[in-house]
Amino acid sequence: MRTVNADFPVTVTDDFGRTIMIPKAPKRIVCISPGVTEMVYALGLGEKVVGVDIYSDYPLEAIHKQRISNIYNPDPEEVAALSPDLIIMYSFFGPRNPNVENLERLKIPLIVTCPGTFDDIFRDIMLIGNATGKSSEAEALIEILRERVKHVENL
Repeated sequence: MRTVNADFPVTVTDDFGRTIMIPKAPKRIVCISPGVTEMVYALGLGEKVVGVDIYSDYPLEAIHKQRISNIYNPDPEEVAALSPDLIIMYSFFGPRNPNVENLERLKIPLIVTCPGTFDDIFRDIMLIGNATGKSSEAEALIEILRERVKHVENL
């Protein structure tokens, strides 16, 4: 199994239209939201996760990671103490989220997600896949999830 299937640096655009340059394949990822944590693990990146929010409890391996104490207002110092080279968060407050600006000050690549539909979730899986060198895995996961959605819709 390939660990990385992209050349770095890569540039991605997150859900807020922000352009983020990822200089090298991330080795230390902080996930701030259960949905983000699940996507990252589903892409096979669990061993690179160094921190998750206090509500991330799936997969079970996530509960053993260092916890970010406040999911709605993450403390930049707490995040920085984990020495991440990529932060991925969900914005509970939409595009005017003050946490984005606070975390940007860390000068660590920060991807912000804010999906509202299945298609948005699929786009975010691809976004995370592209940012981490797991684009092939992201495409395969999206295909599986689209089939599951189609199956449920046809019940």
